[in-house]
Order: sequence, then structure tokens, then C-alpha cells
Amino acid sequence: MEEATTSPGQTLAISRILRFNHRERLLVKPIHWSSRHLELLGCSFGKPAREPKVAAPVLFGPLGSGHLRDAFASMDWRLPYRCDALDELLSNDELYLYQHNLGFFFNDKHVETLRCRVLFSPDPQHGILAAYVDLDFIYELRAKSVGLPIYSPCCQIRKRLALLRLKKITPSVRLHDPYVVAILIAIAHENSVEQEANTSFFSQVVLSSRNKDRVFIYRAHITSSLLRSLDEPTFNPTDPLSIPIQVQTIRYKPYRSFRDRLHAQLYDGRDLSRSKELVKELQKRPCQSGPTG
Repeated sequence: MEEATTSPGQTLAISRILRFNHRERLLVKPIHWSSRHLELLGCSFGKPAREPKVAAPVLFGPLGSGHLRDAFASMDWRLPYRCDALDELLSNDELYLYQHNLGFFFNDKHVETLRCRVLFSPDPQHGILAAYVDLDFIYELRAKSVGLPIYSPCCQIRKRLALLRLKKITPSVRLHDPYVVAILIAIAHENSVEQEANTSFFSQVVLSSRNKDRVFIYRAHITSSLLRSLDEPTFNPTDPLSIPIQVQTIRYKPYRSFRDRLHAQLYDGRDLSRSKELVKELQKRPCQSGPTG
């Protein structure tokens, strides 16, 4: 008989991994992924690194910094307001293309729409640059998925059962969230459509949380072999599944330079040059968008 368990480092097709672990609930949507999914995908998280001390190129200056200041000072950094602030600073409608949400595919089928803000590179050939999501927003999505009302009362027995289901799929380490990994994979999948010749695809996710000190950037190079393993579950990769993830932090203060510092870490040299051109064009217009602070 075949063994009923698998471990990281084995070169097995995903279909075999699922079969060997049939007693576990693995074939689920990403919102229900657990730490076990991260283990089987070979995910590893680096220690959060501080942002470089090198001065960031000035693109926006204080333009838009008032959004961040208001979210902290006036709104006490509550979920809707911090999401609005980061949305404004990341995806100015007049500068960059963006979209809401990403599709996650398995076995060449769409299985879930991942809720996030998707930011595209100023250079259309570069595809998706990054996605943005908040940890508390992910928690709310999970809670709703197991039938736990967030803002309305419900039967206590129903609530306890929902909380038990929620506990099973809530990561023990908040910053190692499977939903973030699913977004990284989804970015790589979408970019691979236009970059078929590549053997790996660079993905980034900006993650905010209740942390009032800093925002996090998750980065990973997703291999074409891993993407094929998800598209074709019977495909047997030559190397073990692996997703090394680097984590970087960007401090919010000083607010006036946060937007420039964040963009300097998200964009490469070519994108930064194009961004400078776009910002100059925007600043020539009669009315600038976004408050300053």
C-alpha cells in the first residue's frame, strides 16, 4: 500500500499528495487554506527585513500624505480607513492602471476570486506589479466563509460552531497567512500568460494590519513548474514544490515620504523612470489629486 502521508521535499504530483493525504481536508478554496497547505507547497518565510536606509527618489513628495495622517489621527487606524488610505497611495486613478481582485485557478479551472487591490506596472509589458490586502480584511473573509456574523448577533450555538471552524483555518502565525501566498501565486499565474518563456515569475503583496508602525511587503519568485503543478495536478515536477518568501517592512513615519519610500521598494528602475514622467504630467494639471499633510 502507498503511504498515507507526505512531507516537504518530496517530488510528487499534487494529485498524489492529495491522494496520500485523503484523510485531511486539502482540496479547498484558498480562503480555507491552513498551515498544512503552506507546508505541502514548501513555503518558507524570511525574517521581516527593514527598509534600506538609502534615500528614496522623490516622486510624489507630500502629495497624498494627508490620507495616511487622517487614517491615523482622525480615524484611529481602523480597518476601512487604513484600507482607503493605502488604496489612495498605491493606486492613484490618474497614474496607474488597477483592478479589483484576482482569480485563483486549480486544474485549469477558476476556483475562487481573491479579494484584493491589484496594481499594474506603468510599463504594460511588465503586467501586474503587486497586490494590496489587509490582515483584518482577510480575517473577515474567513469568518464569513464559515458562517460567523461579524457585525450582527446570532445564535450562541451557531456562533461557537463557526468559531471552531474558523480556528481550524486561522494561521497560528498571523504574518504567515495562506491567503497572502495564494495571492502571490495568482499574480504569477496571470503574469505567466504574457510571459510564457519565463521559468519563474516575480510576485509582490503589500500587507497592512493593526500594526501602526509599518506595512509589510511579501515577495516571491513562483516557478513555472509550480504553476504547472497547480494547472495540471497529475504533473510530476522534477524538483520539490518550494515557495521561499521574503518579507520587508516600510515604516509609515515620516508620512510625507512614505509614498515615495513604498514606491521605491515596489518599482524597479524602469518603472520608477516611467512613474516620474507620469507624476510630472499629473502635476502640470490645474488640480492635484489627494490631500497633503
